Formats: sequence, C-alpha cells, structure tokens
Amino acid sequence: QRQQALDAEEAKLQEKARIDRLQHADSLILEQTEKLRNFRSQQLLVETLNERDDQMVQKEERRKRDIEEEKLWHRTVMNDIKNSEQKRKVDVARDRQKSMEL
Repeated sequence: QRQQALDAEEAKLQEKARIDRLQHADSLILEQTEKLRNFRSQQLLVETLNERDDQMVQKEERRKRDIEEEKLWHRTVMNDIKNSEQKRKVDVARDRQKSMEL
C-alpha cells in the first residue's frame, strides 16, 4: 500500500509537471502568435507608407508634367497670336498699298 501511495503521489507530480509544461508551451505559442501579429501589422504599415510615398512622388511628377504642358500650350497660343498679328499687319499694309495705287 505504501508503494501504491508513492506511485499515486509520483503520478500526481508527473501529471502536474505535464500540465505545467503544456501551459508553458501554450503561453509560448500565444507569445509567438502575438509577435507574428505585431510583425505582420508593422509589415502592413510599412507597405502602406511606402505606397503612400510612391503616390506622392507620382503626384508631384504629374504636377510638374502638367505645368510643363501648360507652359508649352501658352507658348503655342502666344506664337499663334504673334503670327496672326503679323499676318494682319501684312494684310493691312497690302490693302494700303492697293488703296494708294488706286
């Protein structure tokens, strides 16, 4: 009976040790899961910030391109106006010359 009591006591101790090991393993798994979640969250944040930076660069490039296109359009319009005025002056001078000849 004494041996049975010792065996029962040993079984209880082993069961308690097994439960402690399982609880420790569970806490390690939970900790690793939390670390993984935090890592993934940080990874997503970095990806989001990088994408935002890329969008800002693209927006600035588009703005500069639009400004250059606007300048080109303005120069084209101004040249068209200048050419039109020159043509008008030539036409006026020609009409005067015709009037003088008559």
